[in-house]
Amino acid sequence: MYLEVSSSRYDMLTATLSPHNLPETISFLETKWHELFPAIPFSGFFLDDEFDRLYRKEAQMEKVLGVLTGMGLLVACLGLMGLASFIVKHRTKEIGIRKVLGASVPSIMGLLSNRYFMLIAFSNAISAPLAYMALTRWLQDFPFWIHLGLELFAIAGGAALLCALFPILFQAFRAAHANPVESLRYE
Repeated sequence: MYLEVSSSRYDMLTATLSPHNLPETISFLETKWHELFPAIPFSGFFLDDEFDRLYRKEAQMEKVLGVLTGMGLLVACLGLMGLASFIVKHRTKEIGIRKVLGASVPSIMGLLSNRYFMLIAFSNAISAPLAYMALTRWLQDFPFWIHLGLELFAIAGGAALLCALFPILFQAFRAAHANPVESLRYE
């Protein structure tokens, strides 16, 4: 290792160290530091520890947001399941008449889920720009950050659409496969 210092203005030194004989290398660096800069105390740290400290808050936030997102998705899916069940129950006679008149299972499922699909697409269209602005603002605090492309929001919107339509399509599938005689006798 070679170190040349031309001014006494320096108070930090960056060195790439080999993992072999690490304690001896650190004590050597400390000795040389005290020779060159006797007025400045030596305090060494590893850069990966510093990065861990800097990004610990984001790692904790990732865990908390992951749990909250999972709980939010669960509550939203349960709410959509209840709402779809309520709508299907109130449209039982209509579904039975459509089946007797020859409606197919996909057409009944489309009839029951079309309104929800439009609402979910509309909510994604509103939330994507807001999420873009929030993420751009959050990423400005980092020296290096990713580019937020359209594909990221398309994947997120598609995942939200699938998560939301699954309980709705499940209820529509159950209603479409029900016996029309039972549904007409129901009311």
